Amino acid sequence: MGNNIYGYIRKGKLKKIMKIFESKENGFVNSRNEEGYPLIHLAVEFKQTSILEYFLQIKDIDINITGPRNLSALCLAVQKGSVKVCKCLIKGKADVNFRTSKGYNALHILCEQEKPEPALVELLIKHGINKDAQTRTGLTPIHIAAINGHLHILRILAEKKADISKKDFLGMTPFHYACHSNMLSLVKFFLDHDIDTNTKDNTGSTPLHLMCSKNSPLVNVQLLLSKGADINIADNDGFVPLMRAVVHRSNQMIEILLEHKCELNFGKMSCKQFLKQHGVFSSDHPVYRAYRKQKKKNRNKKESEQISNKTKEKATETTKEKKKENGKKVVEKKKIKKPKNFDNKPTKLHPTASPLRFDTVENFFQEKKKENNKNKENPKKDISSKNVKINNKSSLKNQQNIEKKERKQKKGKKDKKEKK
Repeated sequence: MGNNIYGYIRKGKLKKIMKIFESKENGFVNSRNEEGYPLIHLAVEFKQTSILEYFLQIKDIDINITGPRNLSALCLAVQKGSVKVCKCLIKGKADVNFRTSKGYNALHILCEQEKPEPALVELLIKHGINKDAQTRTGLTPIHIAAINGHLHILRILAEKKADISKKDFLGMTPFHYACHSNMLSLVKFFLDHDIDTNTKDNTGSTPLHLMCSKNSPLVNVQLLLSKGADINIADNDGFVPLMRAVVHRSNQMIEILLEHKCELNFGKMSCKQFLKQHGVFSSDHPVYRAYRKQKKKNRNKKESEQISNKTKEKATETTKEKKKENGKKVVEKKKIKKPKNFDNKPTKLHPTASPLRFDTVENFFQEKKKENNKNKENPKKDISSKNVKINNKSSLKNQQNIEKKERKQKKGKKDKKEKK
């Protein structure tokens, strides 16, 4: 193919191109220039829609023919950002889901551009492009948009229900790449869409690990922590975010992690050994200072726990002793038996008691105890005491007889009165 047709396409001279095609054989439309570009690609390159429409009317044209960079005409049109040319090719039935040798489709290529056209995203999705298609490395269009910081493209894809949490073959989500890019607007976008803040890649790294490795802006880290990022989660090597911050010598990042009370856990190594291994040990290092403070707190806690345990043990022992003492007292009280009607109140006299000597039952028993004690001391006096009892009994009988006689006399007098 001569240089004439190449110049005519660039200048948009459709009539001269038509005259050339009249004298050419079938299949000429798929021929290439010296650099390997097909005619249809040259029309797309210079955005000559009228010439492109003429080429598409030719029966033998291969609309998906690739150029030197393994791109189709539609991929090239997307790369150029021409909505008109893309519409023309889609009308001519270009393959919207065409893939390059690296697995890129037109949407991947669009997200790679410095200033992607939002209208093209909607056009491609409208005509059935796979918005979650993965490249050979597992990247989706959202991954590429996040890597390049295209927030407006991300919003359109999210509205069209593209998968914003899909992982590539390294296990990284678009949110991982957003955190790695240090762009606050991207981080906010994914957090507003309820993304998992603790999702891990194949190395076990979370977005917080990446931020600590990258010395990200402190605002991004604080925002991520406020949304529930795990500050003590370890990667496959056992590294927590604090260890990553120490390795990359980010003192500001270390201060934020310490403020959020991260664990000072360095695996099998001590704090001092870890800091020495990475050449950052000093007595004034913020991590080492925090480590010493924590040790003191732990000691104080143990001592206070020991003291409290001892006091609890003593308290339980004293309560047990008190219970035992109370139990003994109860048993002693149960053994002591009080006599019936022992209420310090005047009651009926005991039949053996002399009414002249005893006013209450209690006085009677007290007197009787005294007599028994005297008998024990002086056993000879037992006989006399018996005589006293007998005399008391006889006196009671005489008194009772006298009372009976008096009663009979009174009854006799009453009966006489009633007869009269």
